[in-house]
Amino acid sequence: MITQDPNKPSWRHPAAVALDDKRARSRALIAGTDAIHADPARFLPKWPGEDQDAFLRRARLTEVYGAYARTLEASEGLVFAEPPALDDTAAPAFVELAEDVDGYGNALAVFARPVFHDGLADGVSGILVDFPTVENPAAVSLAQARANGLRPYFVRIPAGAVVNWRSARIGAEEVLTLLVLTDGFTEDDGAWGFTVVPGFRVYRRTAEGVTVERWRQRTGTAAVGAEFDMIEGPTAIVGPREIPFAINYGGRMQDTLVASPPLDQLGWLNLGHYRVSADHRTLMSVAHAPTVCVERWGDPDNPPKIAIGPYSLITLIGEATAKFLQADPDALAASERTMARQEQQMAALGMAFLARDKARDETATGRRLDAAADFATLGTAADGLKDCLERALGFAAEFMGMSAADAPAVSVSTTYDESRLDAQTITALSNLATAKQITVRTLLEELQRGRVISEAVNLDDEETAALAAQAVETEQRQQAEAAALAAATAAGG
Repeated sequence: MITQDPNKPSWRHPAAVALDDKRARSRALIAGTDAIHADPARFLPKWPGEDQDAFLRRARLTEVYGAYARTLEASEGLVFAEPPALDDTAAPAFVELAEDVDGYGNALAVFARPVFHDGLADGVSGILVDFPTVENPAAVSLAQARANGLRPYFVRIPAGAVVNWRSARIGAEEVLTLLVLTDGFTEDDGAWGFTVVPGFRVYRRTAEGVTVERWRQRTGTAAVGAEFDMIEGPTAIVGPREIPFAINYGGRMQDTLVASPPLDQLGWLNLGHYRVSADHRTLMSVAHAPTVCVERWGDPDNPPKIAIGPYSLITLIGEATAKFLQADPDALAASERTMARQEQQMAALGMAFLARDKARDETATGRRLDAAADFATLGTAADGLKDCLERALGFAAEFMGMSAADAPAVSVSTTYDESRLDAQTITALSNLATAKQITVRTLLEELQRGRVISEAVNLDDEETAALAAQAVETEQRQQAEAAALAAATAAGG
């Protein structure tokens, strides 16, 4: 364990250190097979007496089952099926900000998705609200700021970038009094290259206000025990009265900036599946490759040279015989059953996104109750994203000379059910409408209720357009039939 120096900005909060293994496991499972294969010793135990080459062959003989990554991907899809949006009463300044919240052209909903992903992957993430550096910002009017492109912007901060923090209860609210984030300084290296020198950005909240400092690692020092110099600050932040960092809790909050990945148990199951699969594939490669055995060989000092293939010949001496030895193919059945059981367990923990038993007879009420239980964690994570976005907009408001209370509310989808129609049901409804067994209006209403058509679509307009198209199609068909009949009559005459 590396000894930390509490007098250096590189000192890491013990709670962050304690979560390193959980977050590394989560990130590796999201990245998939390549990430697990790149560091197999971290995820796969060695067999007793197994040498390194044999261990690496076993570790890389199988791929990672994608249950964990798929569950996170599906979670994002559900929450962002209806993108986060500002309240209809949002002031023009916030509408303009929401169209490009990070200075890279990303709208609020686009920016929010990776923040939400980080929260699910690591348990916690955040948004730093920053403002371009200017001399005496208090003297810059709002009109001047807009004319010069001076506006707040959002910076995505994953858990791995949060080094240290302190918090205190001020009144009824728990607020950050210290926040240390990783930072980097890019320097040219030769005509084309560059190097990145590590550093830190340090925010402090005092009775006088909020300040920010930038620290840079000294060139040539080792990563462990490195020395750092403050190269900027402390500089007062004009606007927010608190450190402008909005926290997104994707997992259950245990303390300020402390939350485990919400699907950690699914991660363990997924890793267990990989371990059984690695053993299974290794033993399968042995069991499925017959070994040539020569019995009663009469010259032990000169063993036979064996080449396997249809055009090869083994010359035997005296009563010697050759045969293949092969393991019992049923010997691997136990590991196959184990993997199947693990996949079922992952399906249950993965919010019913994997291997759901569609054949099971369930009532509609039962499905809704199952969905409510499955999505409870996801809804909580979506609530955390909503709080984070609204908090960040509040900091942006203070940077723009307004009150945090002037920031608009943000709508984030936090409830989910199984009412979305599947492809088979959509096809069946369409066939009924084509056969005129249901009306076009009924079809449209069912599609909108099943979340295939957006709630924003005007069904009256869609019905009118559909009926008009049907009328044109009917008229064209009747004209074609009349023309065919006339041609047949003329030919018969």
